[in-house]
Parts: sequence; structure tokens; C-alpha cells
Amino acid sequence: MPALQAGGQRFESARVHQPSPRLRLAQPQNFNNIYMEFFFGLIAVAIGVSVIWKTEGYLSFFGRVAWAERNLGVEGGSRLFYKLLGLVIIFFGFMAITGLFDGFMQGLASVLTGGASRK
Repeated sequence: MPALQAGGQRFESARVHQPSPRLRLAQPQNFNNIYMEFFFGLIAVAIGVSVIWKTEGYLSFFGRVAWAERNLGVEGGSRLFYKLLGLVIIFFGFMAITGLFDGFMQGLASVLTGGASRK
């Protein structure tokens, strides 16, 4: 028979009221961090779209990229470089919005360091 607390109520162990470890991992530590990641992700997506949409303006402001002109193998390699850069910025922006950026960077660091950053 379960033990009774003062007042005749049944005593339940603290384990019953603690969230499972699986749920605890899914809950964010800091809700402000989620909003900041979402906000910066939206800014990154907007910048990426801007770079793709207004490539000529970025080209005139920043100039040609010698590496891109030499290695991308097309006339106007700098334009292609700026468009690809815009796609990468959009990719990282969406990863920040969805909350996948931290895991992606940890996985990338693990691959680049040979697993040194794994726990």
C-alpha cells in the first residue's frame, strides 16, 4: 500500500512529476535564443535573396572576384559566385530559422576535426 502524506493524501515519488529525459532534451534552454535565431535567420534569408536578386549592384559595390573569374570557367564568374554565395546564405538562414544550425555546425566540426568535438 502506498505511503500517505499528512492529510491522508497518497505520496507519489518525485520521479512521476519530472519530465522524461527525452522531453527535457527537446525543450529549449532559453526561449529568447529561439527568437534571436529566427530573427537572424530571417535577416540572412533576406540578405541572400537580395544578393541573388541584385547581383549587379553587389558586383559594382564589391567588385569582381578574381578567383571566381579564373576558376568557375564561365564568362561572368563573379556573377555566378555572388549568386552561389546568396544561395549559401539562404541555406544557413533557413537552418537558423528551423533550429538546425547548431547541430549542423557541430557535425561539420566533428567531420573536420576527425571526431574531436564529439561528446
